[in-house]
Amino acid sequence: PAPDVAIEVDITSSSIDRMAIYSALEIAEVWGHDGKSLQFFERNDAGEFRPVERSPNLPMIAARDIAKFIDRIEETDEGSVVREFRQWVRDT
Repeated sequence: PAPDVAIEVDITSSSIDRMAIYSALEIAEVWGHDGKSLQFFERNDAGEFRPVERSPNLPMIAARDIAKFIDRIEETDEGSVVREFRQWVRDT
């Protein structure tokens, strides 16, 4: 079976249409980060991805929740952010 979620980190401007590849692989959800912002995308029945606020597979998670931790990495050490994230997951 296809993965439920793909995570795409792309800080370059690539000419490859990765979303078409994910669609062909029948991946239901993509989390995309471009170096500035994080977005979640859900694949519809036509195979097209549309932006969504919350993860369809993990509805307790919103893109803004994850982005908050990504942004914190610039402010503090990575280990502290990982510990904060783990605690947030436990509390969620």
